[in-house]
Amino acid sequence: MINPFTRGTGAAMVMCSALAITALGLAGCRTWDDKYAAERVKSRPMGELSESAAGAGAAATAAADPRALTIHLAGGGIQGTSIGWSELVERAAGADVVLIGETHGQPLGLAFAAALWEDALKSAGDSSKAALSLEFFERDEQAALDDYGMGITDDAAFRKAANRNEGNYPPGHAAMVDAAKSAKRPVIASNAPRRYVKLARTEGFERLSALSEEQKRLFDQPESLTEGRYRDEFMKMMGDMDGHSAPSTKTPAAKEPAQDKKAGPVKAGTPSKSDGLVRMTNKGAQASVTPETRSAAMPPTEQKEGDSAEADEADRVANEEAERARLEDEQRAKAKAAAAEMKEGFFRAQNVWDATMADSIARALGRGLHPVFHVVGQFHVDYDGGLAQRLRAMKPGAKVLTISVVNERSASLREGDKGRADVVVYVGE
Repeated sequence: MINPFTRGTGAAMVMCSALAITALGLAGCRTWDDKYAAERVKSRPMGELSESAAGAGAAATAAADPRALTIHLAGGGIQGTSIGWSELVERAAGADVVLIGETHGQPLGLAFAAALWEDALKSAGDSSKAALSLEFFERDEQAALDDYGMGITDDAAFRKAANRNEGNYPPGHAAMVDAAKSAKRPVIASNAPRRYVKLARTEGFERLSALSEEQKRLFDQPESLTEGRYRDEFMKMMGDMDGHSAPSTKTPAAKEPAQDKKAGPVKAGTPSKSDGLVRMTNKGAQASVTPETRSAAMPPTEQKEGDSAEADEADRVANEEAERARLEDEQRAKAKAAAAEMKEGFFRAQNVWDATMADSIARALGRGLHPVFHVVGQFHVDYDGGLAQRLRAMKPGAKVLTISVVNERSASLREGDKGRADVVVYVGE
């Protein structure tokens, strides 16, 4: 494996950035996974949505009906109890906010979310005050969503205006947006534009504070970062970015003196100066000279000078080793500090996402919309994640239902999933 530090801390940080981006994907901040590309299906209008929602991918449709999945209660004192689909729809319709933590790109999971949103709309009928909120749309794309929902633009024009493609707009999400359009319900572009999230990551909150009021309208700047388990788990997912070895500061090994090729073969009785001593060869072969014989052959004065030279050389080697160790420690400390700051920057970015989405949901509640169905990467929701905490802080009286869609297979609630969310649904193959 190539040592990322062989070209200095900068190269290491490039690798760490890649690791961090991968980690953020795990944290619920990536686009649809291309490994599910073969399972894509086209979204259908509201009248046909049951079929499309029953499978956000062709293979998922054939494999399972999302309404037939086992639904596990995982929060409070009733962990492990299973409920039916109709009861889940009733609970969702009666909530103020439904946070659906999805596994990005999982076809059956996308189908589950689309089906639940569709059936919640149907249960309310024409009196519905529901709204759909999506992590995957940023606030400066709101007009594109509104134009599409009002019929001003068609699907192709909407995708172009909102920069949507098969990689960032999977069939399950398209089905949810189309269901909202058919029911004449709003879709909220809830997230902060990435350019401002990047500023928070690379330059800190002070840089955001210096922006104009119009710019600040597009994001919410948190006053502090979410601590506790959420921070700890985020940092674990970032990986051991500061666990690499330090840059190599070893000096190249000294080369042996080059043989004088012009001199030709050494003749018998010819003096040799290759080791700094005059040696006489006998019968065409050089005499063997060892440190002992060399020392014995020296006069006392020269012996003392030789010992001093050897001591000086030993000191030089020891000093080089000490300097190399010092440089390695210094580089390692710098790399560790840089990695820690990079991780902190990504966590600031995560908190801007959480705060902005929570603010978008809170504003929707303030306009009388409910339930607000918010679809987001599950890390933001699981185990009282950052989004869930911020939303409850902004709207302490709101009734929030959390659902975690887990890409695993299990007939019963796993021990580690107790407390993950109010509801856990397994959608693994």
